[in-house]
Amino acid sequence: MTVTVTYPGVYVEEDSSTSLSVISSPTAVPIFIAVDMYDDQGHLFPSYECIRINNYLEFVNLSIIHWTNVSVSILSGDGSSGDPYTVSISYVPVNGTHCFLQLRNYFANGGGYCYVLPVSGDDLAEPEIAGSRLVSEIQKYSDVTLISVVALNTERSAVVYPLLTPLLVSGSLYFMITDADEEGQPTSAAPAYSAAYYPTIEIRADGTRPPDTAITVVSRDDNGDNTVTTLAEMGGDNEVAYWDISNQIDRDFLTLSFPMPASSTMAGVYCATDRQRGVWSAPANVAIEGILGISAPVSNAVAGALNDTGVNVFRYVNKRGYIVAGARTVDGTATNTDLSWRYIQVRRLFNSAESDIKRAMRTLVFEPNNAPTWEKARSAIDNYLYALWQEGALVGAKHEDAYFVQIGKDVTMTDDDIAAGKMIATVGMAAVRPAEFIILQFTQDMMGS
Repeated sequence: MTVTVTYPGVYVEEDSSTSLSVISSPTAVPIFIAVDMYDDQGHLFPSYECIRINNYLEFVNLSIIHWTNVSVSILSGDGSSGDPYTVSISYVPVNGTHCFLQLRNYFANGGGYCYVLPVSGDDLAEPEIAGSRLVSEIQKYSDVTLISVVALNTERSAVVYPLLTPLLVSGSLYFMITDADEEGQPTSAAPAYSAAYYPTIEIRADGTRPPDTAITVVSRDDNGDNTVTTLAEMGGDNEVAYWDISNQIDRDFLTLSFPMPASSTMAGVYCATDRQRGVWSAPANVAIEGILGISAPVSNAVAGALNDTGVNVFRYVNKRGYIVAGARTVDGTATNTDLSWRYIQVRRLFNSAESDIKRAMRTLVFEPNNAPTWEKARSAIDNYLYALWQEGALVGAKHEDAYFVQIGKDVTMTDDDIAAGKMIATVGMAAVRPAEFIILQFTQDMMGS
């Protein structure tokens, strides 16, 4: 467009030529395969009907059941001074509690918007059909980068992992967060595209106790009315016993927890790490929120053995609580001499870069396959990688040492390639790897001061 200049001032001339830039997209958007998730009426959520949850408030409004079945037995005591009531209280999770607690821990540890894809245990009885449906549904959401299974236990999760293997291949750009089994063995069939965590964690239960009408009185030994079936009814029959039991339940709920797989909690850690430090940073050495303990102690010897099998562990550190001590993929075993995909952040950095560059290159489809187009592609990719190097994602004192972009005739393409409509760019990155083992060498100065 030609602008006719007639007066002093600023004139705008629009350029209609195509421009190209590689834009960073979200790196941590999980989809949770929720096995046997129930609503507040005790009904299963419909299988394969994906739900997008934008924040924690939306999650709470899903009205997933999260109460526990609480039963009380009065064993002895009459409430007199020096002879308080001795009671036995049982806390049993109801249907859907495992989904609520694990997803709540995802948000508690920094999780952002996500997708929840319900599936019933009955559907999993036909693995070929279930696997095809799950893969098809996940592929509908182009922003999903992480996959996690929300199940009652690691045995249930292990049933789902093989069904998702078709998604975990070169070029798919997915990464799966899994749970090792009770013996600490990884169960993923795609080791370079998944991470495993051990042991299961004790997740803090919901802080609000059920209503008195939902607390069942199983048996009584306080000479009271044995027709009373709930704590609410006991309030009118034996007020002293009611308050003794009620106070004990309140105290228990402050520390009540259930053993749950940890992968959904780790999905929140991935989100927080990406947001605060970048996808090239290890989601490790981070204190985990919302857990009271772990199901099995992890000594130095156990941690070392599991690290050699590509399993990341949770450990207790004084004044910090429970942390995740490990950032390896399942491929990062001691026996694997190929170290290319040993670390989670390296695999995910390449996933992210591949996704961003691939998305930008789509705008060049059907453009002339000639030098100007090649230079446009090279420049866009170079700018993107230069920004990553400046942010510390790539190693190298100079950007020339950190990455390279090659494209051109007789460089990446032959005459036959160009004639066939192929534009080929070669991209190389030197990813930063973590200081996994820090060795301090001390020497005693024998010369004195």
